[in-house]
Amino acid sequence: MQLNNLIRKEHIILGLRSSTVSGCLGEILLHLEVVGAINRQSEYLIELIEREENSSTVLYPGIAFPHVRSSSISSPVIAIGRSFKRVDFKSVSGEKAEWIFLILLPKEGNYLWVFSELLECLSSPYAVNKLKQCNTVAEIKAVLNTDVLLSGETKVALTR
Repeated sequence: MQLNNLIRKEHIILGLRSSTVSGCLGEILLHLEVVGAINRQSEYLIELIEREENSSTVLYPGIAFPHVRSSSISSPVIAIGRSFKRVDFKSVSGEKAEWIFLILLPKEGNYLWVFSELLECLSSPYAVNKLKQCNTVAEIKAVLNTDVLLSGETKVALTR
């Protein structure tokens, strides 16, 4: 399965209103519930907040990857939220997150490939800079699809 197939355009929110971790996660989960991607968003919110309290999920400057595994999820769900206010996910560097990649995974099964492909896609400074320049859902999907995995010249398609 291709990573970009998991990131549906209706799961991308440009302009989160909240400036707190719980507020942004709640906004994203409510949006996912409204578009029919999940049920019982409050259950996931509690789990995500507990996860963040244990350790920050900021893995790259300005990008957080809050995630949870749940028996209520039958297949992976990825949502992306952008906060121009920037949110304090308590990263080691102290930098606040502008981008939130919320990942919901089934409790059973091996879904490490989801993290692997997402992290590989955003591992280069070039990719992160391209992402930060995005202003539309189509631009975000294009960056995450094929064009910026390793450098500006290297183009690698994500496939599974």
